[in-house]
Amino acid sequence: MSTPSENKVLPYRKWKLSLLGDGSKKVRPTSFLTGSKSKYQIKLKAKSSKQFCHWDFGFDLTFELWHLSFISLRAAILAIILAFTALLWPALVQGAPIDDLRQQIEAKSKEIQSLEEEARKYQAEIKAKQKEQNTLANQIIQIASRIAKLSLDIRLTEAKIAKTEFQIEQIALEIDRRNEEIEGEKRTLAQAIRVLSAYDGEAMLAVVLKNPTFSKFLDQVQYVSNLQGEIQRKLESVKLLKASLEEEKSDLETKRDELDDLRGQLDAQRQLARDQRSERESLLKQTRNQEARYQSLLKDIRSRQLEIQQEIVDLEEKLRRAIDPSGVPGARPGVLTWPLEGVLSQGYGPTSATGFTNDGYKFHNGVDIAAAFGSPVRAARDGKVVGVGDLGRWAYGRWVAVEHGNGLNTLYAHLSLAAARPGQTVRRGEIVGYEGSTGFSTGPHLHFTVYASSTFRFEERPYGTLPVGGSINPLDYLP
Repeated sequence: MSTPSENKVLPYRKWKLSLLGDGSKKVRPTSFLTGSKSKYQIKLKAKSSKQFCHWDFGFDLTFELWHLSFISLRAAILAIILAFTALLWPALVQGAPIDDLRQQIEAKSKEIQSLEEEARKYQAEIKAKQKEQNTLANQIIQIASRIAKLSLDIRLTEAKIAKTEFQIEQIALEIDRRNEEIEGEKRTLAQAIRVLSAYDGEAMLAVVLKNPTFSKFLDQVQYVSNLQGEIQRKLESVKLLKASLEEEKSDLETKRDELDDLRGQLDAQRQLARDQRSERESLLKQTRNQEARYQSLLKDIRSRQLEIQQEIVDLEEKLRRAIDPSGVPGARPGVLTWPLEGVLSQGYGPTSATGFTNDGYKFHNGVDIAAAFGSPVRAARDGKVVGVGDLGRWAYGRWVAVEHGNGLNTLYAHLSLAAARPGQTVRRGEIVGYEGSTGFSTGPHLHFTVYASSTFRFEERPYGTLPVGGSINPLDYLP
């Protein structure tokens, strides 16, 4: 068979190409004549089975080329082969690692689920112990239970860190693959534009004269129209791929923030476990493991705690009356977010209404939220940390105060550990501390107070720096 001349119309050829996906990187094309129409079909198929990678996919592309030269035909077919190779190869190369990561993520998810179930059992045991009589033996058991729970929390956080690291790696690989897809589409688009430009550069009269019949001329015009449509589709495809790429980049940043958060929690949990061991040793040393000495110590501490609490109540009653309503936001849900996931154990207002009556004070200046010991406490709104303190056994124990710039300050008290520092800018939802039972507290919980900024201040006391102000009901601003 003679080689076609530059402008000779080729007979119909059907090309069948198989792209092998077994790692050999071979492309084996075969060709055969089947008819007389100038219509071409290319099939690319790939199939592979590897450890962590199982895929079976194919492409069947039918396209029409009218009155192309032999050289143009070869160039068009080569361009299509290269385009599909560009799309397929990243999937072949990255498919195995991504599937491997998915399996590891799934395994970590199951481990996390198991550890969370175990943690819930521990927490139920701790809550049951808290309801028992306050004896030295029970206090020692509670501390031991917290240490055991914290050890479990450490394992749980480590599993979450590993899972998040796998997810970050998976997203990074998917971003690489998306970039490859975009580049492949761009190359295909560029080739189509070059072919279209070649037609645009040819005079209409020359195109008419070159075709033996007017029907053939119309066929060629239709081909150009189809090519223009294909270019538009490719442009849309690139646009969609870029949108997916931006979404994946956003997911990557979110996961990196989660990872930083988890690493901070892990450090805090290790510190809390050390603190609880020290507390147990200190308690045994003070009481010499004698119940009578423990009860005497407890009575003295409780008496002083009630005196300090009443002093705060009296001072803040005056400050509440000094609040200027125009200087604080109107009551509406969502101004603040809940700082801790837990159970509302006491509300705001007179203790006769909140359900926590005692002889020491008659007004509760915040809300109490109970959760597992060491749970992360988060900023209720963007703001600046204006104070961090530790009052020991008295009042709020360890606390963090944040000014939000909208007329409100928030206080996070009874913390087991503060995670913020004075002057630090915090975002809504950022960890500022960890739930605990320091200060005047009957068990692990967060005491959350909202103040009018204009009334908020710090006062020095023999036992430490005391935050005071005119309080507002937090439920006015929480969702």
